[in-house]
Amino acid sequence: MSTPPGVRSINKFSKEYRGSFGRFRTDQSFALHYLMTTLHVEDIGQLATAGEVFDPQTSKFEELIQRDVDHSRVARIAADYLSKGHDRVVFFPPLLVCIALFNEDGSLKSQYDEVSPEGDPGDVLEKTFDRDGFQVGLYKATPDTSERRIQWGDTKIPFIEFAAYLRLNPKRAKLVVLDGQHRLEAIRLLEKTPSAKDVISTIELPVCIVWMPEAKVGQTDESLTRDFRELFVTINREPKRVSGHFILLLQDKSYSAMAIRLLADAWKKEHDSDGEWSRLHLLEWNTREQERTDQRTRPFSITTVSIVADVLQDHLFKVPGLAARLLDLGSRANDFEAIDPDFSSEGMRDVAFSVPIDAIVQEQIEKHLIGALTALLRELRPYRSLEKSTGEAFGRLQQMATKLNPSFQSLSDYLRRFIYNPDEMFENTTRGAYGEFKNWIVVPEEDRIGLLAVFQHGLLRAWIRIAQILNDEGFSLIDAARATNAALEAYAIAPPKGSGLPYLRSDLHYTRRILWRNEKVNFTEAGKVAWTDILLASLVREDVRQAAWSALPDKQFSAEERIRIEMRLNQLGLSAAGNYCDRLRQEVRREVKNNLADLIDDYHLRKHDAKDIERITTDITEQRFLEAVERFANALKLRTQDLLDAS
Repeated sequence: MSTPPGVRSINKFSKEYRGSFGRFRTDQSFALHYLMTTLHVEDIGQLATAGEVFDPQTSKFEELIQRDVDHSRVARIAADYLSKGHDRVVFFPPLLVCIALFNEDGSLKSQYDEVSPEGDPGDVLEKTFDRDGFQVGLYKATPDTSERRIQWGDTKIPFIEFAAYLRLNPKRAKLVVLDGQHRLEAIRLLEKTPSAKDVISTIELPVCIVWMPEAKVGQTDESLTRDFRELFVTINREPKRVSGHFILLLQDKSYSAMAIRLLADAWKKEHDSDGEWSRLHLLEWNTREQERTDQRTRPFSITTVSIVADVLQDHLFKVPGLAARLLDLGSRANDFEAIDPDFSSEGMRDVAFSVPIDAIVQEQIEKHLIGALTALLRELRPYRSLEKSTGEAFGRLQQMATKLNPSFQSLSDYLRRFIYNPDEMFENTTRGAYGEFKNWIVVPEEDRIGLLAVFQHGLLRAWIRIAQILNDEGFSLIDAARATNAALEAYAIAPPKGSGLPYLRSDLHYTRRILWRNEKVNFTEAGKVAWTDILLASLVREDVRQAAWSALPDKQFSAEERIRIEMRLNQLGLSAAGNYCDRLRQEVRREVKNNLADLIDDYHLRKHDAKDIERITTDITEQRFLEAVERFANALKLRTQDLLDAS
């Protein structure tokens, strides 16, 4: 077909970078290619952070977690390093940048649809990735001019490594910073500051651009998104660079981390029609400080990703055979066999196996685990109450934004991007609006215990224990979650009624030494175990077991079968109560020994020998222990002796 005069082909690859080409690969790893180049400070707009590239509302959660920027750190780099370069050497190591390719809907591609050509090259060894995504070119050499070789089809061809080029289609490909986003933002900050712009005007920034040349559809299981996440985690191992929730969320080798990402993605996708009130706001996932990963830092969050992941890791995936049972991996035995005859789901631990196997495990996690975790963490009374209050606050926020209140409009935009740190809200009025927004969310006093990290550890562990019994009877994980919720709402976390004392109050004889320490929460591992036991102990009450049973789906059980199931739940509760009493006796004895001088006149204490002191200690311990056990037994509607026999 003839072409009209003056018409030229569209050059889609309008961005070009020249530099030195390199490769990085071990004998077992995927291949990685890179171009070392330089960008003048005036051209840094061609680089992007993940937060700029990925729309927080449409991105998958695994893409969203790589967007976080610590703005306080950016300010320190700009002010304390770059701006104080007088009479000293200042340098940034190369920024590590990946080529991110996008589909037409804005989603990140995980593999190239095609890589071409594969035939004989001309003077330039040039390959085009994903039709019109990006191109890489190497100039051919002769054996006399270069010892470097690259595989091209069936032949190894010499090339000139220092004269490579990379051409991007900016409509489909972005250069996204994997390592160095804080350095990039520091330069941008100074560039936007008129008084400081000259500080950086002569900077030529070293940049290493990486891509994976073999992640082609039908050729490999390699995933670009997984590769980028792996690089991000590996390079940012140092706690000051990436820590807190991010190291957990970016792990690819852990099924518990996979489950948390799937949970977060499910909550993120659930939002109102305007997209502002995403349920991801209920989950804390972007805390940077390692020591605060188990803490709720916002009044509208229910739990943190670390709390859930810790329980899944230690009490589900690390228990031999348990994950296989509760995730019903046996139903996928044929699928596993077809992929890898040597794989045993019974031997599965919290370590990813292979991409095809992990894909099946992920399907089972999505099918069985995510809904159960959602039920536990959003349908239990304290949590559904908080969710309702938070939804009302977001509704009120939108009303204020609709009235064109600039402070609340700005706040709405920050929250839409999941930015919660006031230090990252640059307008004082917006920070004030954020404070007002948080005050709109009210947590009733009786719900506060349910928001404690140790309670949630106990809740999740108790649910797994209950699920093991119910799974034997054909009930699912989500069935067990709703039964657990109903059991706890029937008594353990029921609001006070009349003159009745709440079961978990901090000043009770049987709670104050083990769940609480001088009215402060016992956050130790022993405390988490104790919270698990006391929640399970409530199953010895008939009204609690009846509530759990009523929450289960109707199944055709005979009277004898139902009695047997209830007896197993009762035994679980009795065993937990006995374990709790054992710890209670130990804590009472420790307290008595530490305070013996206050309990006995000091003069008389000196008159006793070691055997007498031991006898006195034991007598006081048993007296106080029996008093506490009697109160505990009354709460559980048991005879004191029955509880003592269980311990």
